[in-house]
Amino acid sequence: MNKREYHFDNLCGIFILYMIFIVHIPAHCDIKDNLFHNHLLLLLDCFMGWFFYKSGMYYKKKPVASALKSDFRRLLIPYFFFNVLGAIADITLTMNKTNDYTLYSLLRDPFMHTLYHEATTGNQAIWFLLSLFIVRILYNILNSIHIKPIAIAIVTIILAYYLHTNIQSNTNFSCFTIIGYNIHVPYYFGNILWGMSFYSMGVSLKSTQINIFVFLFSFSIYLFHFFFPHHMDVRANEPHTDYSLSTFFCLSGVLFYNNFSYHFMNMKIALINYIGQNSMIFYCTHFIIIRFISELSFFYKLTPIEKIIVLTSATIFALKVSDIVFHKKRFSILVGTK
Repeated sequence: MNKREYHFDNLCGIFILYMIFIVHIPAHCDIKDNLFHNHLLLLLDCFMGWFFYKSGMYYKKKPVASALKSDFRRLLIPYFFFNVLGAIADITLTMNKTNDYTLYSLLRDPFMHTLYHEATTGNQAIWFLLSLFIVRILYNILNSIHIKPIAIAIVTIILAYYLHTNIQSNTNFSCFTIIGYNIHVPYYFGNILWGMSFYSMGVSLKSTQINIFVFLFSFSIYLFHFFFPHHMDVRANEPHTDYSLSTFFCLSGVLFYNNFSYHFMNMKIALINYIGQNSMIFYCTHFIIIRFISELSFFYKLTPIEKIIVLTSATIFALKVSDIVFHKKRFSILVGTK
């Protein structure tokens, strides 16, 4: 996959727009039990699985040291930088809302939230970069000892399910027992294992996924999930209904949209293609903007529709500014580009 594939850039752009304007903005605007919005959420709710899967499609075998170096630049530098920005946003909001804090608590709370939940509340969406980094490095190690991608996919999804069934009530840890010892791991180990499964399937299926049978079969399965909604909260490794069906429907959505985009979107579609090619900028910056504005005092006085208008307008403006800033050579390293 050396040639630029417009259909995947277009699909990536659509998923980024969906995540920002259909998932994250309405979640901060008191939009609940709205039938139209609930159906919109179902339309593309396989998007997190697709991001793991797509990364697997572009996997190239390389020495572990080389993989660590390139993925540190591409994923961990943006993760650390934007997580710190999220922490600064959290601290600023705390100081603005209350006087009941100390320097210790201001620094402790973002750190502990990152430890327990992979990222600060100020930029919670950034969790994916750390998980993807771990997935890519672990897969490279497993592949170097000749473990087949399909075997990795099967074993990791079973382990992810096992962690899900053993998660503790405080949602910070999963607990399992080995030879009489209770082992506690952060609950997000589940999303790493789940993501590893989808990443491995991306490696395994990249050459065979585009065909009419897969297209029609995946469409029929994904269509079925509109009548029996099952959704996976990937970050928490938590299905809203059944774990197996949520995962199966997510995979069917990934395969359907890959085939659909290949047949009907294999062209450069201006804005959508641009967003897809520069997705890291929009992914890393959008949640800080949404979170910060939604916590300001004036925002609570608005109606849900007014909140959507304010957040949408502010986010579009801020994303445009971010795009200009992070395309400058001196700042581009912060979003994982040279």
